[in-house]
Amino acid sequence: MNALEGKRIVITRASHQAGEFEQLLLAREAIPLLYPCIAIKPPSDTKQLNGVLKTALEGGFDWLILTSTNTVRALQDSLDTIGFRAPYPFKLQVAAVGSKTAQYAEEQLGLKVNIVPEQYTAISLAKALPLEKNARVLLPQSAIAEPILATTLSAMGATVTSVVAYLTVMGSGGVDLPELLRNAEVDAITLTSASTVTHLLQRLQNEGGDVHLLEFVCIACIGTSTAAAARENNLSVDVIPEQHTIDGLVTALEHYYAELAIGESKS
Repeated sequence: MNALEGKRIVITRASHQAGEFEQLLLAREAIPLLYPCIAIKPPSDTKQLNGVLKTALEGGFDWLILTSTNTVRALQDSLDTIGFRAPYPFKLQVAAVGSKTAQYAEEQLGLKVNIVPEQYTAISLAKALPLEKNARVLLPQSAIAEPILATTLSAMGATVTSVVAYLTVMGSGGVDLPELLRNAEVDAITLTSASTVTHLLQRLQNEGGDVHLLEFVCIACIGTSTAAAARENNLSVDVIPEQHTIDGLVTALEHYYAELAIGESKS
C-alpha cells in the first residue's frame, strides 16, 4: 500500500501550475484538492519590462536571472508583445533557480541556461554566479519578490536592473476548504512559496474559515524560505523536502506518512 493512498492533500499553487503536482499525487492514489491561493497577472504597465528586454536583445546585459517558470512565461508574453518570436536572439548568459525553470526557459525561450545552483534558493544562485565586476545583470521578478537576490548581487559588484515581470495576487476557485477543514476532511496542505502562505490564510479568513484548524493537518513546505514564512505566520511545519521541487515535496510527504504509519503500528 502506498503511504499516500487516500490522503486528501491540498494544492495551493496557481491553477496553471497545479497540473503536474496533481498528477504526481494521483499516481500515488492520493486525493488532490485544488485550492489556488495565488494567481499570476501581468503588471498594469509593461513599458519598463518591454524596454529592458529590448535592451537585452541589443546586448545591453551580461546575465539574465530567471527565478521561476512564472518569470519565463512573463518574458515570453512581453517578447511576443514587442514583436519578437522564438528563438530569441539573446547574447548573454542565463542562470535559473531550479531545473524546472531551466527546462522551461529552454523550451519556451530557446535559451541555454548556464547556471543552475544545487540548492534552489536566491542566495545559492548568487553564490554560484561567476560574476565579473560591474557585470550587467537583468533580474525580472514578481512585484512581491524579496530584495535579497538583487542586494546580494549588487554587493558582489554587479550592476543589477530589477524589473517587475508579473504580479502575484490572491487566487480563487477550487474546493470549499473552510468546510473541509471543519469536517476534518483534509490530511495535508502543501505550500510552495511565501505568497501561498499569506494568501492561504487570507483566503480562509475571507471565506469564513478557521485558521486554527490548520493545527490539525500536516503542513508541507517546498523549501526553507516557504517554511520560514509559514512559521512567521504561526503555522507548524511538518514536512520540508531535501530537494526543493514538487517531486521532492511529494516524496517527502510519502516518507512522512510512511513513518507515521510505522509509529502507529508500534503503539
